[in-house]
Amino acid sequence: MQNNMQTWALRGVLGSLLVVASSVATAAPQGATGTPATAKAATQNSLPTYVRTTVKTAARNFQDRQGLPVQELPVGTLLRVHERSLGKYAFYEVSAAAGMPVWVYGQYLESTDVENVLRVAGNHVNQRPRPNTDQGSTPLRTRLMATDRVQVIQRQDLNKPLEEDWVQVWGPARTRVWVEVASTAPVTDLAAAAVEFQKGMRTLPKTKAKVPAKPTPANAEKPKVAPIKVRPEATKSLRYADHLFAQAIADENATVEQLANVEQAYHRVLDMAPAGTTVRELTIQQLEKLKVHQGVANLRLELAEAKERKAERGREIAQEQAQKDLRNTVTWGRFVARGWVESEVVDGNKHYFVRWDGERKVEIACASGRYNMDMFVGYQVGLQGQTRRAATPMTLETPAVLSLIDASRIEVIAGSGTFR
Repeated sequence: MQNNMQTWALRGVLGSLLVVASSVATAAPQGATGTPATAKAATQNSLPTYVRTTVKTAARNFQDRQGLPVQELPVGTLLRVHERSLGKYAFYEVSAAAGMPVWVYGQYLESTDVENVLRVAGNHVNQRPRPNTDQGSTPLRTRLMATDRVQVIQRQDLNKPLEEDWVQVWGPARTRVWVEVASTAPVTDLAAAAVEFQKGMRTLPKTKAKVPAKPTPANAEKPKVAPIKVRPEATKSLRYADHLFAQAIADENATVEQLANVEQAYHRVLDMAPAGTTVRELTIQQLEKLKVHQGVANLRLELAEAKERKAERGREIAQEQAQKDLRNTVTWGRFVARGWVESEVVDGNKHYFVRWDGERKVEIACASGRYNMDMFVGYQVGLQGQTRRAATPMTLETPAVLSLIDASRIEVIAGSGTFR
């Protein structure tokens, strides 16, 4: 009954996630093709199904080079790809056919009648890269369920009872870890890879342990099941995690980082609450609700990043166009004047003018004597210099006066024997 209720609850949560994600995607800005697009969707569509390691590389507990190695993978290891991370160094989330060597606390394991095979005593049990609950030993995203059987590799301390010891086991084939994309290469022959992956799956031992059977008296009383004790700080930690959760979702724009902090708070509760306790069940329910909000927050972040990239590209295009437009102006964006040089004697003095588009634009001179202006007559030039006299419009009493440019630099653009 409890499993059925959890299944119905999970279906409801997944349904909510699909509805929320659909509504956010519908509101997304249309791309060049008219279809809403997100960075993650594009990445997922391009994921390879299988990859092989091209160098000896570490399988880590999270998508970062600072993640703890779960296992060193030799060259040529076949891996199934599930997801790809973003960031400077991209990682694939992968699984291996033989599973991964992980550590599980013995409180969540039970003996079976098969040698070196244990039964998982609860749902959502953590698999860790190290035999401790330190902050660095972040559990893998894949959790063990009550239906799992695992093969023992070693125990940390054989002098302790199983329920008080850390046990290293082979996690099931669905256990996921992270490997750097640069250390792998896609596999093209998918059919052969699927066969190889299936053959590589670990088979649990079937040899039963030889344990002498003890006769049970007919009138023996059934052992009383002691109530599972919950550490007081577990309840306090759950209240604190609930407070963080309520605080985060009070803002419609809750960030991925805020929700990640909430998730860490709930996982700390799971580390303190044994399987079968109310505190643990409530925590698992809250984590399922949290997944919905995390999905929406991730989608919101990806849409914002896509929008920013689009805006940045728009700014680049506008800048490029501005440069082109500037190039098409008369001054090319770097001259104070441009045109064909001509001369005229006025009141016994020779004056030089720049003509463009059939009319004179400015009068030019070179007070420094650096240039002989007669050498430029008949050429198209670009001028740099200072304005010594401002232009004045024509009035009833006086004619229009052109601005006078004292040329400090003259650049010849074209030459011709006639004026333009």
